[in-house]
Amino acid sequence: MMAAATGAIIGALIAAGATAYSVQQSEEARQEARKEKKQQGEAQRRLEGELRGRQEGAESAALARATREQARARQRALAAGATGRRETILTGPLGLVGEATTGQKTLLGL
Repeated sequence: MMAAATGAIIGALIAAGATAYSVQQSEEARQEARKEKKQQGEAQRRLEGELRGRQEGAESAALARATREQARARQRALAAGATGRRETILTGPLGLVGEATTGQKTLLGL
């Protein structure tokens, strides 16, 4: 009878030990899962930040391109409307085409 009681006590202790070990293992697994979840969240936030940075960079590059195009268009419009040294009444944009007449007298007497 004593052997049966001792066997029952040993069996109960083994069962209690196995349960404690199982609880410890599940707690470690839970902690590991929390740790991985935190790491994944940090990685996700980092990737989202990189994406926002790239999108902002693309938007600023597009804005810079648009600004440059507007400046070029303004310069072309100003150049198209500008006269002066490039063209006068007596000459075209190519300058004098024929020979210069330097031997004749002018109104100033020279």
